Amino acid sequence: MNNVILAVATNRPIHSTTRAALMNLQRAGAILNTVEGSSDVALARNVTLSGVLDTFKADESRDVVLLVDDDMVFSLRQAQTVCAHAVERQVATSAVYPTAVGDLAASTEFSPIPGRWVAGLGFFAIPRALLFKLADESTRFLWRKRELFEFTNSTVHNGLWIGEDYWLSIRLGGVDVLPIAVGHLKTIPLFADESTLERVGSRFAGALAVDAGEEIPGPFRATTSQGGGIEVVQK
Repeated sequence: MNNVILAVATNRPIHSTTRAALMNLQRAGAILNTVEGSSDVALARNVTLSGVLDTFKADESRDVVLLVDDDMVFSLRQAQTVCAHAVERQVATSAVYPTAVGDLAASTEFSPIPGRWVAGLGFFAIPRALLFKLADESTRFLWRKRELFEFTNSTVHNGLWIGEDYWLSIRLGGVDVLPIAVGHLKTIPLFADESTLERVGSRFAGALAVDAGEEIPGPFRATTSQGGGIEVVQK
């Protein structure tokens, strides 16, 4: 990993699992760039990539940047594979992971080149030369007295709203998505399902006499907002 720059943009603490994985990559030779505190996602991406460009200029031994979100689960081997593919093929490269609602964080719908994808930036490698090429094609702007590059933004493309991740993918010429499964840590709210509510309701209707603290008979079932069921065992 001596050729790799890791780049993390976040406005919250990096998850401990992700931090441990990043440290593992650093021990293998990668260096870490972080941008913290910005709630503007597109701005954070541009600040991060502009900083990576400066690091590339200062260290010619680095030839790929791996963008990592603050809630990803991955191994050293997975990072090596994604980065090696990006360098060898000179194409932006992503692993496979789900969004918070279970969808694939990638699509072929907006890809500028057949056979490639647009993808989320949670585990996303960009080779050095491709980032420099994109910088040459990007508008410069001032932020806190620093000159930065507008690598990406949320925008309208062909009549459709495109987020900053897909727009960067499009501007890079599309993405190779490798069949490598990395994890995406998400906190999902759980709600009591209908059967549990019915049991609570029936008990409440005739049970003002029920002693405080008496448990609801049967297992408590929860559901996610997407409808997935989880059984919570009472102990």
